[in-house]
Amino acid sequence: MGNLIIYTFLELRKFFLLIPVLLLIHGLFVFILNHIAPFGLVTSVANLSFSLVVLIAIIATVVGSYMVTYKSICAHESVVTFTIPVKRSHIILAKYLANTLWFVLIFLCCWGLIWLVLPENQLLKIAVTACTDSIGLFFSKRPMVSHIICIVMAVGIYVFNYICIVTSIVLGQSLSGNKILGTLLAFFLLHLIIQFIQTGLVVPLFLVWIQPSSSLSGTFIGLYVFGVYLITMVILYHISVYCVKNRLTI
Repeated sequence: MGNLIIYTFLELRKFFLLIPVLLLIHGLFVFILNHIAPFGLVTSVANLSFSLVVLIAIIATVVGSYMVTYKSICAHESVVTFTIPVKRSHIILAKYLANTLWFVLIFLCCWGLIWLVLPENQLLKIAVTACTDSIGLFFSKRPMVSHIICIVMAVGIYVFNYICIVTSIVLGQSLSGNKILGTLLAFFLLHLIIQFIQTGLVVPLFLVWIQPSSSLSGTFIGLYVFGVYLITMVILYHISVYCVKNRLTI
């Protein structure tokens, strides 16, 4: 399984490796400008362009992971994918983990460059600072812990939505003659189910937690929410595996 994940990760570098490379080159250029001419017009434009590049890089990684996964397990490339002498469930899990590792790598690159390159008055830096400060109010006032929690939350949001959308695509491809309509319908139904889970299991406990008299800790709430979403992601993963193994025509 480990070798399969490494192979899949390396296979995806042709899609994702260029993103962190361009980020590092652009970030180095802006970093030098901020030290040579911190108040120049060119530097201001460079800072703004770098903020846009960071956002585009994250969006491109997310959208790219959906497209790559779709092509490899639902489209014509699936013929090659499933000729590997490995269980289909292991192949799908390797796809999920490899795409997640690339997202983590690119997101860490973006996060680090935001703090190292951008000055304090840039909007993106202000937004990230506000996010870490808000996390600090609820969980820990130590900056490093706040950064780690923010990164873990961002990765968790990505993984959850990634698995949800991929499962919707697989369901739409396998259960409906109209693949686009089937995917949209599957996503809508899954979204309703997830909203029901949030309303029934997460929101009530959160409302109790924010009460002044509550004895619940932020760590307990975080672990509880993590557990709820982890169980949901495992269920979605098994649904996608079932559809690929039993319903999807390869």
